[in-house]
Amino acid sequence: MEKRVVFFIDVDNTLLDNDHIKEEIKKSLIRVLGRDEANHFWHHHDDFREYKKLVDFPNIIYQYCAEKHKDTCDLTLSRIFGNIEFSHALYPRATEVLKYLKTLGKVVIFTEGDSVYQERKVEQSGLGKDVDEVLLYEHKLEHIGELIKKFEGYTIIFIEDRPDTLQKIKNQFPKVFTIEVCQGHYGNEDHKIHSSLDLTINSISELLHFSESNLKQ
Repeated sequence: MEKRVVFFIDVDNTLLDNDHIKEEIKKSLIRVLGRDEANHFWHHHDDFREYKKLVDFPNIIYQYCAEKHKDTCDLTLSRIFGNIEFSHALYPRATEVLKYLKTLGKVVIFTEGDSVYQERKVEQSGLGKDVDEVLLYEHKLEHIGELIKKFEGYTIIFIEDRPDTLQKIKNQFPKVFTIEVCQGHYGNEDHKIHSSLDLTINSISELLHFSESNLKQ
């Protein structure tokens, strides 16, 4: 009999240490461009993110390189982003967690970002092969309703590092179960347990002890 539980699990700072990846990118940009130009690139990054509410590295690179010798610039920066070893940034036991959760129900990677960089992150880290489905959207909160409808009758569990995202989901759909993973910069910002969320854990590896009893607390 099918287990009617579905886990929607985030990638950045939930399964993958995205803060570490970002620091490695910064170091590579400083090495290749110099500190001033690297800072200029991150200004483009921050402006784009603020305007689009999205990290889209292909377009950020395009905008930055429009000011430079475009062909050389595109090639140089594309090599930096193309050579990232995402598998080295996996949190300890992350893939083991995915395999364990699959014994409890369906497991879906639920992430957002641009369709090039974010998709490459999921594929090259190897995360995609350990789940039932990968859902990548530019803005994933816009798609919660359709997922709730698709999995009607399931126990629906959302797992991620951003408490604000989980709280928005919980406010709109109170019956879902929310798990906050206190990893990355959101988990480090004067963290305290959020009473509106169902479960708070310090690392993704703690989900190896997750069971139906957690849902009844």
